[in-house]
Amino acid sequence: MSWPVEFGPSAGRGALLIGLDRDAMVQDLGAFRTGRLMETDLLPGSAVICRADAAWRPLERDGSVLFAFEGNEIAAVNLQSFVDRAICAAGRLATRAPSIAYGRARPEQIRPLARYDLDRNVILDLLDPEGLSAWAGEPAERICPPRIGTPCSDPETIGHLFPLVRSTLISDPDEALLWPLMNGQVLLRERPGEPVTLQDPEDPQFVRVLRGLDPDERAIRGLYGRSGWPDRPDDPSPT
Repeated sequence: MSWPVEFGPSAGRGALLIGLDRDAMVQDLGAFRTGRLMETDLLPGSAVICRADAAWRPLERDGSVLFAFEGNEIAAVNLQSFVDRAICAAGRLATRAPSIAYGRARPEQIRPLARYDLDRNVILDLLDPEGLSAWAGEPAERICPPRIGTPCSDPETIGHLFPLVRSTLISDPDEALLWPLMNGQVLLRERPGEPVTLQDPEDPQFVRVLRGLDPDERAIRGLYGRSGWPDRPDDPSPT
């Protein structure tokens, strides 16, 4: 599929996780290639993501919306969860990586489920939690847990978050460990023997602690995106 330039990385970071109606899950590739159960048809539980316009609507071009998807047709072990599939599809959308896993649908075939930040790979907020649960085949609160007041180190309050972390951003068993969550918050253990605390990356106190840990560029990008260290709270607008 040929992607217009405005769908590239410079188009902004705002995107939408979406659900599709049954007809849109079958991708029409032209004469003699239209049908079901082809490599470009969407499997149940696929993560589907499209860019958003300034009003957080699916970005439309010539009467249709272009999207990227990941359904884990090959049963890869690193794409078993909806979160992993969503991050994979988001990376595809943001970079226009060569793949067959792109499609298009009419606006009326699309149900926006959540606002997504392509730069930081986090869900900004859920638009339709029940719809997301039904589409993903997983509870919405496991995909994007509700945000909790920070800092918080109470095991009874944050214990359910431990299985929901993504790949570590800082991983030094003898020093700090930092795990991101899909809701934009993080779990931090500053030093061995200290409790794990839930933190908000925009909290000035957390920023001061993080600077002291001297994270690498990958960790900074994972927390704050291309803009780097925050001077003020981010504005979660599409552009």
